[in-house]
Amino acid sequence: MHTLSGVAASTNRLRGTKLILAAGTEDTWRELDKKVNRYPGQREFKVIGEVVGTGGPQYRSAMVSAVSDVVGVVHLECVAERYSSGAKYISVTVGPVWLTDGDQVIQIFANMKQDPRTRWII
Repeated sequence: MHTLSGVAASTNRLRGTKLILAAGTEDTWRELDKKVNRYPGQREFKVIGEVVGTGGPQYRSAMVSAVSDVVGVVHLECVAERYSSGAKYISVTVGPVWLTDGDQVIQIFANMKQDPRTRWII
């Protein structure tokens, strides 16, 4: 079995990219996905966004929708949030959720990237 970091290093993944899919093409991501993930399976999604005004709760809701639009209902106990020490950023973790294939991961990332408050997808 290969570790994600080991496979990423062997495929020349760019360091310092904010979004996982920004590291290469979608085809490159699919190759990596085949090596390290099994479907159906569970996965968590963590995203960090900038809090604008009172945007924390709205951002959390938007990220839950980004996932639930693809996989269906996301239970409240599968959602966690944490604010940065200065409350400028909010980290939202959604999952674990069941996925049937890598296409769902790609769609969830695309949904999350659509929100202009999103800074990093982990």
